[in-house]
Amino acid sequence: MNKLSTLFSAALLLGAAPLHAQWITETYALKGGWNAIQLHGAASGTPDQIFSSGDGLKVTEIWRWNPNPTQVQYTTTPLIPSPGTPEWSVWKRGFPLDSNLSTMSGQTAYLVKCDGPASGTFSIPLKLSPLVPGTAWLRSGANLLGFPSFGAGNSSPLFSSYFATFPAAIAPSTKIYKYVGGEFGQLNPMQVLSPSTERLDRHTAYWFDSEVVSNFYAPLEFSLSNPNGLDFGRTGSGVTVRVSNRGGAPVTLNFAPVTSETAPAGEATVAGAVPLTRRSFNAITAAWTEVALPGSSSEVIAPQSTVELNFGINRGLMSTTADTFYASMLRFTDSGNLVDLTLPVRAKSSSLAGLWMGDAVVTAVQNRAKFTATATATINQTGAVIGLTLNTRGLGYAGGDAGVTIEPPSGGGGAATALALVSQGTVTGFTLTHGGQGYSEAPAVTITAPSAPPGGVGTARPAPLRVLWHIDASGRARLLSVVYMGKLASTGQVGLCTKESLLKQDEKASAARLSAVHLPMELTLPESSATPALLGSTLSYAVRVDYQDPTNPFVHIYHPDHDNLNARRTDLLPDGVESHTIDRAMSFELTPAPPAGSSSAGWGSTTIGGNYHEIIKGLSRDDLEVSGTFELRRVSEFSELTTN
Repeated sequence: MNKLSTLFSAALLLGAAPLHAQWITETYALKGGWNAIQLHGAASGTPDQIFSSGDGLKVTEIWRWNPNPTQVQYTTTPLIPSPGTPEWSVWKRGFPLDSNLSTMSGQTAYLVKCDGPASGTFSIPLKLSPLVPGTAWLRSGANLLGFPSFGAGNSSPLFSSYFATFPAAIAPSTKIYKYVGGEFGQLNPMQVLSPSTERLDRHTAYWFDSEVVSNFYAPLEFSLSNPNGLDFGRTGSGVTVRVSNRGGAPVTLNFAPVTSETAPAGEATVAGAVPLTRRSFNAITAAWTEVALPGSSSEVIAPQSTVELNFGINRGLMSTTADTFYASMLRFTDSGNLVDLTLPVRAKSSSLAGLWMGDAVVTAVQNRAKFTATATATINQTGAVIGLTLNTRGLGYAGGDAGVTIEPPSGGGGAATALALVSQGTVTGFTLTHGGQGYSEAPAVTITAPSAPPGGVGTARPAPLRVLWHIDASGRARLLSVVYMGKLASTGQVGLCTKESLLKQDEKASAARLSAVHLPMELTLPESSATPALLGSTLSYAVRVDYQDPTNPFVHIYHPDHDNLNARRTDLLPDGVESHTIDRAMSFELTPAPPAGSSSAGWGSTTIGGNYHEIIKGLSRDDLEVSGTFELRRVSEFSELTTN
């Protein structure tokens, strides 16, 4: 297959039914006789269905031009190529045996014949699914092409302005023809003699007798990282749109999201618009940041330059039902009123089923152990406080500065005040703010420990805890301490299991083992409530580390004071003598958007996480409360976990 045929086949694939998603209506003004139109998107249904009512009934023939390197020349005579030639696919109303055109694909030019006189005009709305633009100019010189120009009628651009950066299209040696209605003859198609006064209609296709090879379709060139448009699929997190300014003057590019119209009968139902975001990369932190795409945005493109626009998706705003379909559009226009181009945007909601691995990072601890800091004041001869001497540093202060008021003796003057300087939970010194008056002797000062902040006192450095989750098809999330990935003994196929014995014994060398060593061995803990693992939900787990469990930090198998046995090592001691049972209440809040400091790439599809909180009972006399964030990445999409 030659390159051009490949391009045309790709264009047909882009217009195939599975990719029909977003819809917008464009109205075509046709005349009796022959017209040439350009479809910037694919129409739904057959020509019989599309033109089945209203003015559409006046359409009697449709001829689609199929560009290839051997096609015949266009004609200025009443002759047109006969059906069956590879250059044309034809539909004729009421003549199915003479018709081989079953669909109206997008980014393609068509000849349309309407029943009636050339003076008659027909307004035919077509609901189209926009496609990424693409044009192939052929050296043979026969090019039937339309362009995504701006506006209509007198607001559309002149040929000379639109093709200023591609002068071959309007060179003196180039002949341009347009159809004006009526039968084929010397006046239809009619030659465009003055590109400087003729306006380019976005709905019209024109013959260009220009022997060049090019892909020009607009003064701005769009290049996408995904050839199907802004297609995020089930797991995609970003799409890049590169826009090049071919001209010699700066251009302001405007772009705005557009909501899809209702899908035609038989097409995929759209749940809503894709929640687009604008992504930017921070080279210092090496992380992407995302903000919701506003109603309209703009970007200035310097002459002969290219800008890169990065778009993401907020999957937290999408349905939690897997494969729910979302579709919309992104419309681009320019400050010169030359281009009006609409790109398709689509995505499917993703199931969270599978194996997830990552870390919960503890960044704050609620310190419940406290004792009070004390100091002694120094006074001068006038009875004013001139300094404070620290006696005990205290423990459990939240951080920052604590205000201190030193009350004078009864009947004295104004009270002295100071700030207690706090570092890592203790008082380290004072800053005297007011000396007061009326002190006859140096008073003792007590600095009351303020309540710790809700999030606790920040840790000196983050403490990571490995987290393994398996989420099944119903959304039930299991907290695991160990999981194996390899060929299973029961099926011989690759899968997930919780015990090494469940693996195919002669294939264990190729299996992988993942573990979380801070949890009891072989823990397979179902989520404690009925809440499924969904963005926005909070999952809670009750983890008990038995006082005899090998992972209990009080247990040391080789230390006689921590083996839970009596002195003769003959009897088991009860809980609380040498070791203690530890209860951990762990909760994970799955947030729709990533917490500060987390990457947003793939959030909600390949990456999930949020806020982490845990209360630990048994490690000390008081409960220990820790908090932080967690982030997990999908390891596999196996929704089944073999446990026995």
